[in-house]
Formats: sequence, C-alpha cells, structure tokens
Amino acid sequence: MKESEKVEKGINIFIEWLRSGKLEIRAYPTEKIHAKLYIMTFHEDDRDVGRVITGSSNFTASGLRDNLEFNVELKNRSDYDYAKAKFEELWLSGVDVSEKYIETIEKKTWMNQNISPYELYLKFLYEYFKEEINQTDELDLRSRPEGFKEFEYQKEAVINAKKIIEEYG
Repeated sequence: MKESEKVEKGINIFIEWLRSGKLEIRAYPTEKIHAKLYIMTFHEDDRDVGRVITGSSNFTASGLRDNLEFNVELKNRSDYDYAKAKFEELWLSGVDVSEKYIETIEKKTWMNQNISPYELYLKFLYEYFKEEINQTDELDLRSRPEGFKEFEYQKEAVINAKKIIEEYG
C-alpha cells in the first residue's frame, strides 16, 4: 500500500480499534483457511436473522473492483445458523494476533516513530534509487568483444542509459 496521510490515518484508527477491543484479529493455528465468508446479522425487528455471502472476493481493491470474482448470497436460516456456528467454533480456536499486528505496524513499517536520522536517510536513498536498485533488465552480452572485461558499474551504466533513451527518446 502506498504511504499517504489518508492511509496512515486509516491505520491509526485500525490500531485504536484493536487497542480498545472494538476490533480483534485472530489466526487459526492448525490449518490454513482460505475461505471468504461474510456473515451479516440483522436487528431483531428486521426482516429475518441475517445473510451469508460466500465466494472468492477479498476485502481488497482487487477483490472488490479489479478481479472477476464470484460470490453467492445465502438467505436461508439454516445456512446462516450453520455459517455462524462454524465461524464461532473457528474463532474460539483462533489465536488473538491483535498485539502482534500492532507491534509489526509500529516497529517494522514506515509508521515507526523511532526512526533514526540514518535510517531516514537510507529510506530516502531507497525511494530515490529504487527503480535502479530493483532493475531486473538483463543485458544481451553476446555481442561484446572477445576478452572483454566485465564490470558491474558498466552494466549499471548501460541499463541507466537504456532507461534514459526509453524515457526521452
């Protein structure tokens, strides 16, 4: 996710909800669960008890907007009861990872408040040079002269020249 003020605000709200207990994150320790299941419970005086949506969509931009996904809404009481009971069973067996999530965000991401000037400088250098650092272009070295001595700085210069030519024609 790209760093932005909007994203940072959202993450801070998320962390606040985790700390207050409004939100909890659990991981199921014994098996990988790949299923996507959304259980909605209605107010008591509403149409019925609730709905279940199951399918391939994640709550991500790709899952909700970009990818072709397939989901099914289940309206029967028996489907709702089964899904809710199964979720509760898995939830009780789950391990609370809320604190681990908070720790990871606060210590291992750009939201770390204890970044030294040197680390900030390294981050600046990375952001400035990341295209060159992560360059995966391979050079076609078949036409080089026999006995040609190969140096890394020469390959980097050719890749950089290629990038400039492509950018400016």
